[in-house]
Amino acid sequence: MALRTIPVPSEPNTVQVTELDGVPYTLTFWSNTRSGRLFVDLSDANGEPLAMGVNLVLLIDLLAGHRYRTDLPPGPLVVVPLGTDYTDPETYPEFNARCSLVYNDAAPEEEDG
Repeated sequence: MALRTIPVPSEPNTVQVTELDGVPYTLTFWSNTRSGRLFVDLSDANGEPLAMGVNLVLLIDLLAGHRYRTDLPPGPLVVVPLGTDYTDPETYPEFNARCSLVYNDAAPEEEDG
């Protein structure tokens, strides 16, 4: 397994395509200023929603509640703190200063020869 850091934009309402386990997925980052929460929507390459309104909270598999779906990336997607502050970030600049979004590839790494 290989850990991959997924770039997270500094501004909400940003869409990006990210490859997870060799499959392209669309990630839409957004925020709810009233609740002070950050979210991501995950869609397939055709724009079909897979996991919507996923709260970016620390240290859990963000896709755990959607694992009944067979079209999700198989590895865990986790927000990891960079320091000792274990509170959930409330803005994207704060997120990038204190956290990383990490995906653990489920596919086994190929051994060198």
